[in-house]
Amino acid sequence: MIEIKDDVTTATDLEISFLSVKTAPNTHKTKALKLPEKYDSVYRLLQKDRLDALDLTNAELGDDLTVKFCLELPRKKVRSAKLIRNKLTDNGLGRILPYLANLITLNLSQNSLTELSVDLLLSNLGQLPQLKNLILSQNRIKERSVRQKLK
Repeated sequence: MIEIKDDVTTATDLEISFLSVKTAPNTHKTKALKLPEKYDSVYRLLQKDRLDALDLTNAELGDDLTVKFCLELPRKKVRSAKLIRNKLTDNGLGRILPYLANLITLNLSQNSLTELSVDLLLSNLGQLPQLKNLILSQNRIKERSVRQKLK
């Protein structure tokens, strides 16, 4: 069952928040696939399974580097991931979804996600059995069209 309450949409026990939906900045720049130095230590801790929560807020990693981090998640104890402002696109979300099965909380705010990502997430809820909180604020999601799809 999917229901809408003010700015919160829930599907069964999953809470999806669309707090303030705005257009994300243009992200058409290409970067070499090299992890920024300040995130090397986070990546090493993730590989050694020493993180309960992965916080990559403001890392602006883009799809490829975000995928690199998420590839480590299935074998780790991480239950919360903040991928806020990472220039993640619909394509990138599709690539990381298979690796998010153990997450309870996923924050994808301030990326470049559209209604396609909402469709992708809703159609793949079975692959995300632990997910209880999903935050999608400040993306390119048109809340009105998403509300129509959820009715």
